[in-house]
Amino acid sequence: MESDDHAAGEVTVILERLRAGYDGASDDLYRLVYDDLRRLARQRMAGMPADSLQPTMLVHETYLRLVGRGGDTPRNRRHFFFLAGRAMMDILIDRARKRKTAKRGGDRRRAALSGALELAEGTVDELQDIKQAFAALERVDQVAAEVLRLRDIIGLTRDEAAAVMDLSPATITRETMYGRAWLRRRMAEAGHERDRSEP
Repeated sequence: MESDDHAAGEVTVILERLRAGYDGASDDLYRLVYDDLRRLARQRMAGMPADSLQPTMLVHETYLRLVGRGGDTPRNRRHFFFLAGRAMMDILIDRARKRKTAKRGGDRRRAALSGALELAEGTVDELQDIKQAFAALERVDQVAAEVLRLRDIIGLTRDEAAAVMDLSPATITRETMYGRAWLRRRMAEAGHERDRSEP
């Protein structure tokens, strides 16, 4: 992903034109971010089942959710990729819900949150737990939540996330470790409460 000031500034300028209603701004933005989004989508799709959403389709759906359906236009490059991470999570959860039937009981596998979230392999219940945990983390520590969306949802490296958020790599590492530990605790609590509610 391009991480220099020029690239970030160019995205921000086009987003401003998009908010102002300039013809062609949406197409210009799509061309500018397409390669980055496609590479991130390919990382996110790695290892998914054969009937899964394809990277190009994920990019297209993500972009439509961000700028094509009358919602608030992202403010800048950082905001764009933050919202892209959220949109990708929602799309993957929706896809998993359609593809799988959630299984309850002892065979329910806990999602691994020590690295990239393996969203494609989780049950629908797990994916919902992850989504709710992210929302809770965002209320507690928005920076940590944003870092994890960039790192663990759309697959940015530490340095790429640092460039997008204008933070030091050391800060990204610290926020990543904190956020993952917080999410593991939250997921464990969610699983415990679910198990208690099951017959």
